[in-house]
Amino acid sequence: MTPHLALLALGLAYAVVRYVVFGTGAPTGMATLLNKALCIYATGALVALGLRRARGLDWRSGPWVSGLRVSVLLHVLLSLFLLSPAYYAKLYVGPHFTWLAELALLSGAAACALMLDARVRRWVGLDRAFLLAALLVVAHLVGLGGRAWITPSSWPGHLPPITLLCGLATLIAVRLRPR
Repeated sequence: MTPHLALLALGLAYAVVRYVVFGTGAPTGMATLLNKALCIYATGALVALGLRRARGLDWRSGPWVSGLRVSVLLHVLLSLFLLSPAYYAKLYVGPHFTWLAELALLSGAAACALMLDARVRRWVGLDRAFLLAALLVVAHLVGLGGRAWITPSSWPGHLPPITLLCGLATLIAVRLRPR
């Protein structure tokens, strides 16, 4: 099994255990679980690129870059498909988004622009684009799940939220510096 498939399988397994086995009462259809697994994969790809960058290896192209772009694109498409109060009740107050939801959506959109658009990366500079995209991803994750991070007693099965795990891993990727 390739590292890419292993990471995606690990992400899916964690999502199933946390949301299906221990359950939250929230909808946990296959699209929701796959979306969470894609988040874990994308974060793993960011960390892999951060490690390659820190070791002075080529991190600007290759399978991790391709995997990151594909996983981000699929994550965006699935998120748009699922974006409703039925799936993401915590993002809404009545028919409107909360300010944290708006933070999550705007920072996620900006991170996508940095990751997917070559013109934006050239304008900002590739190294700065990597760091800025990673920080925007952290803002995206805080907006989505930050409130749950501080209440471990509410975590299903005492398993940390995926947003927390991905946020910490992304911060690790940001801290890795080239030698």
